[in-house]
Amino acid sequence: MALRSNILRAAAGLRLAPRVFIKRRTFTSSVSRLEQQTQNPSSFKEGMSAFRPFGAPFIKVFLGAIFSYQLIYFTWMKLETWENKKLKNEEMQALEKKAKELAASAK
Repeated sequence: MALRSNILRAAAGLRLAPRVFIKRRTFTSSVSRLEQQTQNPSSFKEGMSAFRPFGAPFIKVFLGAIFSYQLIYFTWMKLETWENKKLKNEEMQALEKKAKELAASAK
């Protein structure tokens, strides 16, 4: 049945899908290359697996540090603007007082 459908597809000009055969090694004492690759991960993966448990805590600490920095920065800017506003208001009051004195002395 499968052979007949393959012949019909080939006759129709359809491309046949490549088949992957896995060779079973039933009576061997050595390990195949495929099994060897899956058993021995690379040294990079071994090194990274040692740091995997620290990923989530690192992200939490990093985001906490960014949040703290932004909060302190926003507070500092707010305090600076209040200080500048206070200084400008004091300067305006001093200038208005001086202008009133000059207007009174001119009369």
